[in-house]
Amino acid sequence: MKTCLRSAQERELLSLMQKCLDEGKKLRPISSGWSWNKCIEADADAVNVVLCGSLSTYFNIDVVKQKCVVAGGMMISDFVGWCEQQQLDLAWAPKG
Repeated sequence: MKTCLRSAQERELLSLMQKCLDEGKKLRPISSGWSWNKCIEADADAVNVVLCGSLSTYFNIDVVKQKCVVAGGMMISDFVGWCEQQQLDLAWAPKG
């Protein structure tokens, strides 16, 4: 069995996820900028969560395959800015 060490943010998110599951509530991550919908606030049966720390800054980029995996809360503007700083001449289509 492989053990995974989790950051404080990951542990907090897992705890919130479990609480929402136990209470039958929806959990709605917001503020990533990768996807958009008309719902600004969660309804009475849901909880908004803003991902921060490593949950908003981590990414792994494979330039050769033109593939990147980003943290759930990463802002697309931060990622595009990093690509520009690195002078990567790539077109990255955001996919939610």
